[in-house]
Amino acid sequence: MNRLSETTRKIQYHVRRARAPGISMRYRLFGFLFVLVLTLLSFVFIILLLTGTFTAGLREAEGFYSNELKRISSVAEKEYGHVSASAVGLSSSLSQSMERFLSEKGLGTADLPEAPEVLEELLDREFDRLLFSLEKTGASGVFIVLDATVNRQAESAEFSRAGLYLKNMEPNIISSAPPSVTILRGFPDIARDRGYSLHAQWDMEFMIDSPSHFFLPFEKAKEKARPLSRLYYWSGAVTLPKTSEDAMLCILPLIDSSGNVFGVCGYEVSAMLFKLKFIPDSSAYQRIFCMLAPIEDSILRVGSALFSGNYDAFGVSGDKKPLFIKNQGRLLYSYEQQNGLSLAGLHRKIRLYPEDSAFAGEHFAVSILMPQEDLGRRLALMNIRLMALCALFLLAGAAASVFIGNKYMSPIMKGLNAIGSQDIDSITRTNITEIDEIIGQIKARRAGKAPLPDDIFTDFIGRVKTLTPTEKTIFQYYIEGKSTGEILELMYISANTLKTHNNHIYAKLNVSSRNELSLYISLMEKSGRLSELK
Repeated sequence: MNRLSETTRKIQYHVRRARAPGISMRYRLFGFLFVLVLTLLSFVFIILLLTGTFTAGLREAEGFYSNELKRISSVAEKEYGHVSASAVGLSSSLSQSMERFLSEKGLGTADLPEAPEVLEELLDREFDRLLFSLEKTGASGVFIVLDATVNRQAESAEFSRAGLYLKNMEPNIISSAPPSVTILRGFPDIARDRGYSLHAQWDMEFMIDSPSHFFLPFEKAKEKARPLSRLYYWSGAVTLPKTSEDAMLCILPLIDSSGNVFGVCGYEVSAMLFKLKFIPDSSAYQRIFCMLAPIEDSILRVGSALFSGNYDAFGVSGDKKPLFIKNQGRLLYSYEQQNGLSLAGLHRKIRLYPEDSAFAGEHFAVSILMPQEDLGRRLALMNIRLMALCALFLLAGAAASVFIGNKYMSPIMKGLNAIGSQDIDSITRTNITEIDEIIGQIKARRAGKAPLPDDIFTDFIGRVKTLTPTEKTIFQYYIEGKSTGEILELMYISANTLKTHNNHIYAKLNVSSRNELSLYISLMEKSGRLSELK
């Protein structure tokens, strides 16, 4: 197939493609801008991911927990240390005072079990000392328990012990007002003589029939001679027999100058006082709470814990099941109970005993906790907000892409539409350099000022010059638009002769038919080069 046929097919192919439905420039520009915005957003997303922005909420929670834990554990160590030191001083002064009183009676501390008649007077003499120490220390209760009972013949005499227990019913950590004191244990006349009421759960003596925390330091003092500062004991949260409120007890033995142990004394930190003193900040996490509990390995003993905070931790403390510490080493710990309850937070051991204490092996920990679901919900909310911000940025990018596409494509489309119009001479400047140049070229060509830059036409003109005179005459008739019959009549030749001349002409001009020859003539006429063929 000759060269012109191939050119014609190529022209027709590109014309068909140009007429086929495609993507407009406006949509292409919008797509480009949108991909650019999406790429930038993806880059920002990766940066946020690498910098840990999506875990910032967890780090924020860890920082909050850490600060609260540091604050509360520091206050707890200070407060419990103060109570411990006060208990040591109380034990020393009580031991000396009671030993002197018994000496005046001709008795020793070892004679107390056999001298029930002196117990009430002995305890009455120490009432003011106990009351003063209660006010000074700020505890919720103070007590003495002697290794003796008033009625040795009673059925419960084996487990009953005489003593005195003063309880502050309205502990107030802000006001310095005198405590509202009632008598929880002790002789009723001691209270009545001083105008104090008996507690609603009052009893005459202490019952120690269950494994009692009162006499753990009592036994330790008998085992080995130690300074009082190494013998105090913190009980963990306990409920005294015939009472309903949990309290931690700081207990010390009463020891006379001969080393005889004849009772114990100490202070109480009630659940109410603990709740008032160690309230965690709930401004950021509403269901946060604080817990002070014995700790063994990776277990927090909830059954011996005190709680504080706005959140009702009954779900934690109600069944007394221990909390198992999980996922150690992460930003926050996970704490789980066997009932399926899951908590998140941090804990820290606090030092309640000296290293050489008789109870140095027992440890307590302050924990700052809240339900795991609350932490998950807060982290999810923070990430949702971040994702919403990214989505807003994406929508803003899409809107900007549409705006830019419309704003900058409108003059381009206007220019292109003008080029395709018939009245191109009336087109003014579009202020788009490339389109203005194209319009200028088209105008110039229409005016004949610019030849069509096509080497095919030059080659065609050269081939016309190779025709014989007869063939040139026939070709000129084709230019003039003569029909086959007219040519036969004008040249006085037969149809077969004309056919032979046509074959020679087509071969020399490299065309396949008269239609293709007519296409060349038409194109050269439009380009203003038809005169060159004559």
